[in-house]
Amino acid sequence: MTTEWRDTLRRRANGEDAHAYARDDVVRDVRRDRVGIVMGHVGPRYQLRPPAGGREWEAAPSDIEPASASVQLRAKVAEANRTSRNRGACG
Repeated sequence: MTTEWRDTLRRRANGEDAHAYARDDVVRDVRRDRVGIVMGHVGPRYQLRPPAGGREWEAAPSDIEPASASVQLRAKVAEANRTSRNRGACG
């Protein structure tokens, strides 16, 4: 678990900001039943991207929740694979 993720969970537990997700947090969009990586936010809505790359989508804070540890690991592996493939294609 990253320091940023711990901070997010702490803030949520303390009620400071129930929907405070940082860039690169792995979350689950419960409305769409999709996993995404937080890329940022505009106003109250978050921009999410699939872990293996692809088209971003927006989600309301009430529609996302922290992803489980196993889902986070899969997302990080998918991101590493995508980065590795892109580096190989350009180099």
